[in-house]
Amino acid sequence: MLSPSASSRNKVVSLRRTEGGDPLSILVRLFLLGVEVELEATRRALAPSSPEHWLAAGLLQQHANRVSVPLLLLPFDQLLAGRSLVGELKARHVQAIGGPTSTWLR
Repeated sequence: MLSPSASSRNKVVSLRRTEGGDPLSILVRLFLLGVEVELEATRRALAPSSPEHWLAAGLLQQHANRVSVPLLLLPFDQLLAGRSLVGELKARHVQAIGGPTSTWLR
C-alpha cells in the first residue's frame, strides 16, 4: 500500500500526464482520478454517447458546468471494480483487492 505522500505524488504525476484534454485523458481524470471535469470536455470524451445518458444512469453528477463521478474505477488484472465516493463507506471503509475479491469479481 502507498503512503499518503506517495499516493499524492502519484496523483500529481497522473494529473500532469492527463492535462491534454483528449478523450482518454478526460475519462482517466473522471473515473480513475476522481477529478471534476468541464461538461463540454466530457461531452466530447463520451461521444457518440452523451453526458445526459450517464447522468440519468447515475454514473455522473453535474455541478453547474462541471461533472464528477459517484465512484472510481479500480483496474485490477483484467477487471474493473468500482469504489463508491459517496455515503458512509467513503469515510470509514477501505477495501483492498486481493485473492477473495478478485475471485468474486471474476
